[in-house]
Amino acid sequence: MSEESVMPEPPRCRAHGQPSWVLCQRCGNAVCPQCQVQAAVGVHCTTCAHAGRKRVAARFGAATGQPVVTYTLIGLCLAVFVGDKASPAVFKWLAFAPVLGSHEPHRFLTTTLLHAGIWHLAMNMLALYVTGSSLERVLGRGQFLALYLLGAVGGSVAVLWLSSPAATSWYTVTVGASGAVFALFAAVFVIQRHLGTDTAPILGLLVVNGIISVTVPGISWQGHLGGFVTGLLLGWLTLLLRQAVARRAVASPTTRGGQVTAKGTVTWLAPIAVAALLVVLTLVRYAVA
Repeated sequence: MSEESVMPEPPRCRAHGQPSWVLCQRCGNAVCPQCQVQAAVGVHCTTCAHAGRKRVAARFGAATGQPVVTYTLIGLCLAVFVGDKASPAVFKWLAFAPVLGSHEPHRFLTTTLLHAGIWHLAMNMLALYVTGSSLERVLGRGQFLALYLLGAVGGSVAVLWLSSPAATSWYTVTVGASGAVFALFAAVFVIQRHLGTDTAPILGLLVVNGIISVTVPGISWQGHLGGFVTGLLLGWLTLLLRQAVARRAVASPTTRGGQVTAKGTVTWLAPIAVAALLVVLTLVRYAVA
């Protein structure tokens, strides 16, 4: 007797009939290359991507057009990487270490422009491109930039708090956009939970990156943790404030213009609150150091 294994045929794309093993993260249907729309995690079919954009736009006020902020941030990191190779002064002026932050606070943010090597840069820029391109359209350019910058600072603040003046960590330089990128991951998770979509892919990505952060030498897990917590906090506060405005609008209806103005104002309360918290945490840490 002999046994023969029969490979199942791949499902077919509903729009074009092409066989494909790639499935839409939202509806689970096969997606051919023509229909694949890159999402923050995985791909969506064109139907789900369009429906998702409409639903998110209604809840968050999404931006249209190209993700200009994402492209600009990538361009800045690339330019600084080239400048760093050309002149050691770039690294000396931008890099962050807890011992330097008290009298040169710009380093809390500028260190996110530096990278330790080409692979460090490539991985962070790939994550920024994939996640940022989608997230910027969801949040809008201003909110996305605030999230990125606060995530970067939050990563540095975590490094500060988890270092000790009595240890070498106080004098160790940390660089990279990883803290900001982890803030973007956190925002994706918060939004997906809020919309009721599948969070397994982003959770898997976070678990893998978390394991790498704590097992590979030379990686600042403190910065990753700080960026992630900052992104979670900012996303959670933003949703709470938006829901409060929505409940008030239902309880006492106003004109559409009034609702839009209120939502626009509330949108910036969360970043302002998180920024204030990061400043306070920084001042307290240096005061007790």
